[in-house]
Amino acid sequence: MIRRRDLLQWTVLSFAGLALGDWGTLEAAADPLPSGLPAEFLKRASALNYDLAKLWAAFSQVKTSYQSRNPAALWHVSTVPLLVIGNGRRIEVKSLRQLRRLEPIIFAAKIRGAVAQCEFASLFLNSDGAMIGDGEVWIKEICEDAECKKSKFLVSTIDLFG
Repeated sequence: MIRRRDLLQWTVLSFAGLALGDWGTLEAAADPLPSGLPAEFLKRASALNYDLAKLWAAFSQVKTSYQSRNPAALWHVSTVPLLVIGNGRRIEVKSLRQLRRLEPIIFAAKIRGAVAQCEFASLFLNSDGAMIGDGEVWIKEICEDAECKKSKFLVSTIDLFG
């Protein structure tokens, strides 16, 4: 049975370019991985054993979340806790409700601008994850099992002073 609230949430997320997957997780609309990625970017991602399709999906979801200024969509692609740095504080966000209270920080013009200007091939990749801009947003690979055979990329840090 579909509840009215669930239908409304699905409708809002669909307009934002996101869709609910089989288990209620958000998935980016089926955009293929961009072609023509620079060799150096591909080499770096390969050296880090990053699955570029997964990273692309997360990156696309982050961009869509920021374009629509949708904290719920951003929450679905974030780690728990999510580290938010701003206004002289380091906050470990543990709920969507808490994230909504921090909207002025997470959707600050500086962070929105960094996300909007970032192209996939310009992500800075290292063993800590993928960095947008000058560190305003970090997307980290999270292992879902002990052997890390199953993983996903999620936003781990939002830094107003990145």
